[in-house]
Amino acid sequence: MIPPNIAPAIIALKTKKIISSFKESGALSPNQAKTPEELNLSRGMILNRLIRMGVLVETRDERFYLDTEKLTQYEAGKKKRILSAMGLILFMLIMLILFSLLNP
Repeated sequence: MIPPNIAPAIIALKTKKIISSFKESGALSPNQAKTPEELNLSRGMILNRLIRMGVLVETRDERFYLDTEKLTQYEAGKKKRILSAMGLILFMLIMLILFSLLNP
């Protein structure tokens, strides 16, 4: 079993690999769509998640291409989530410091 603190890093790396594979192959439109197999990718949980989010779009012939507009939205949302998490951690640290100062 993968330790919980390592899993997000693995997911991020695999997501980046999938996205870069589609970008580098030029699969950015229905005409240039590729199958995961053509890009040496397996159709796993992360690829399926990108499909559900609309970042990867399936064509009629079961090929996929990268929707760059959705990718931009996905990356912006990811940055927003990271900043929110950092803000929450900072808030908790401030509260911990204040609590320790007020209760010696």
